[in-house]
Amino acid sequence: MSSIPADIPQKEFLFLIGDGKWILFALAGLATGYIFYRLYQRATLWKLGAPIDRMGNPLIRIIAFGRLLLTQGYGHEKFMRDRYAGIMHLMIFWGASLLFLGTAIGTIEEEFLFPLAKKDLLVWPIGNWYLYSSFVWDLGGIMAFVGLSMAIFRRTFINKPHSKGILDDKIILSVSLFLIIQGFSLEALRMLSDVPHIGSEYINSLDPSTPNWAIWSPGGYAFAAIFYNIFNINSAAAATAYQLLWWSHSFTVMATLIYAAFTISKFTHTWISPVNWFFRNLEVKGKLQGIPNLEERETFGAATLTDFTWKQLLDGDACTKCARCTDNCPANITGKSLSPMMVIQNVKGYMEEYGTALNTAGGQPDLVPEELVKSPAGDVVDETDLWSCVTCGACMEACPVFIEHVPTIVDMRRSLVMNEGKLPDTAEAALRSLETRGHPWTGMSRSRIEWTEDLEVPLMSEVENPEDIEVLYWVGCAASLEDRSMRIAKATGKVLINAGIKFAILGEEESCTGDPARRMGMEYLYQVQAEQNIETLTRYNVKTIITTCPHCFNTLKNEYPQFGGNYEVLHHTEYLNRLVKDKRLVLNQKEDVPKFGTVTYHDPCYLGRHNDIYDSPRDLAASIPGIDNIAEMSLNKNRAFCCGAGGGHMWMEDGPGDEKINHRRTQHAIDTDADVIATACPFCAQMFEDGVKVQGQENNMKVLDLSEMIVQSIDLEK
Repeated sequence: MSSIPADIPQKEFLFLIGDGKWILFALAGLATGYIFYRLYQRATLWKLGAPIDRMGNPLIRIIAFGRLLLTQGYGHEKFMRDRYAGIMHLMIFWGASLLFLGTAIGTIEEEFLFPLAKKDLLVWPIGNWYLYSSFVWDLGGIMAFVGLSMAIFRRTFINKPHSKGILDDKIILSVSLFLIIQGFSLEALRMLSDVPHIGSEYINSLDPSTPNWAIWSPGGYAFAAIFYNIFNINSAAAATAYQLLWWSHSFTVMATLIYAAFTISKFTHTWISPVNWFFRNLEVKGKLQGIPNLEERETFGAATLTDFTWKQLLDGDACTKCARCTDNCPANITGKSLSPMMVIQNVKGYMEEYGTALNTAGGQPDLVPEELVKSPAGDVVDETDLWSCVTCGACMEACPVFIEHVPTIVDMRRSLVMNEGKLPDTAEAALRSLETRGHPWTGMSRSRIEWTEDLEVPLMSEVENPEDIEVLYWVGCAASLEDRSMRIAKATGKVLINAGIKFAILGEEESCTGDPARRMGMEYLYQVQAEQNIETLTRYNVKTIITTCPHCFNTLKNEYPQFGGNYEVLHHTEYLNRLVKDKRLVLNQKEDVPKFGTVTYHDPCYLGRHNDIYDSPRDLAASIPGIDNIAEMSLNKNRAFCCGAGGGHMWMEDGPGDEKINHRRTQHAIDTDADVIATACPFCAQMFEDGVKVQGQENNMKVLDLSEMIVQSIDLEK
């Protein structure tokens, strides 16, 4: 073995400090212990929440976590949707990762590798390892410096409601930037010092006969140039300043970690957000959990802190306050006061106040001070905000740490509706109609089979051999009873008949799936509807169902299995696309196929974002003759803007705001210069019909369901 080559500059930072480094290690140990203690305290608050199973299939969960770490952590897929914020956070994340790695490797070098090399037990460094590693660590520091500077600028000057006035954010960002400056200053002072094996790098770099090692540390080199040329710091002063700054930097690092742990501040998301990733919902996003033991409960929904699940309480601490959820919320964008970020943050604050007091009281609610006893729905989160949510899931899709805003909002709606009987008048009327008449459409007097006039559509109750039926067509309340939507049901029926599909409908035996009741917060009525429909479907031994309504689709496919209703459920765009591919449905049968021109397709939230069905409708549209071009709206697929009808808003007035959600979405379609807005949802069709009229475009744009476009290209006489 050989000793350290004399001509390679070494870092050996800790050797400067001598035995004093053990003081630092002891303090670092205490700081680490305090951090774990504070995390334990937070865990005791999370444990106050109701149980929810997020431990099943651990292998799948681990694989999913690893994938997220690559795509969202190091890849920053969601962050990069906002270019400025994405680049900013990418710089900070990668810079901090490289600096952490450099610190860890540097400590190993100082404590193990250099001592072994001094004893001729190891050759270290190997080749130009120091030069290359120094460059990588400096690159990390430069990236972090740029990212933090961008973040401070964003928080200070960019006019976003969530980016100004958050003191904790500014403290963390400023201190982090100060730490980077300290680090580069340390490196600069090391270069200027004359301590053996460590310094003189910058001084030597001025000598043409000496290797220019310093340029491999560009950040420190730049600071050294400033110190040497502007402040005239000599080597002796640099060595003294180095030792003082080294201790100052070390204490600043520990103080920052302790501050973050004490306040559970923005910085702690680096510890807690990965936990939230691991425990995220791996099921379909559109599926809501029911209220267990409904008949035995005295209160429903989130009536108090302990009614939230432990995962919903964890969400609060995982939240980074980046407000991407709010930036993508259609209610907020159109002027409503709803901020999904503040919903989560307000619940977090409630957990900190009430939860801490409850733990102090030994878990006895009666001993909690009265001023801390609040109702989550109303006192913690404004009722207007809760009713402004259209449950579209744009907030959850945008969140980089996978917070689940919609279930939290629905749980608070449940408390309002089922405990206090508080809900908008229009919502109450819809639920009353659903309970008494089996559908939420007030004032409707039609039968569910009126749309079948002039069509030979069999009823399941009249089919002699139900086993011969290929599919049950679940028409849905809108397509059965509402004027505009009945055209969609009629078109779908004609297409199925033309393709020779053996199908049937339930007719008057079909009742609302209960989706509006569940999203409005009336879980009891939803369960009554679900059990009634499952009983009907079981009686006919139904195996396969197709729907025109994405809300019916989501409920039948994802939520009925909670009550034993397991079926193959297909949206009509999926099924019709399958028929086209199997050549059971031929779309170029007529010579005079109508010309649709340019078409833009709108992704319904409960078909796209909640169930990841994006390709089938587009493939189906591409097969329709008469379409010259399909123009995508600026917000499409998983980032599509809601039509405004979800979450029960088909029957509720839009909340107070500057603009109606469907009017904004219609403008998105108008911006494409399309001739037709293609939809795959009766609710969306109605909302666009209204939007087109309000925007004065009824003579320039048509609103058609894909089934209505298909039926115009087939020979109905066949």
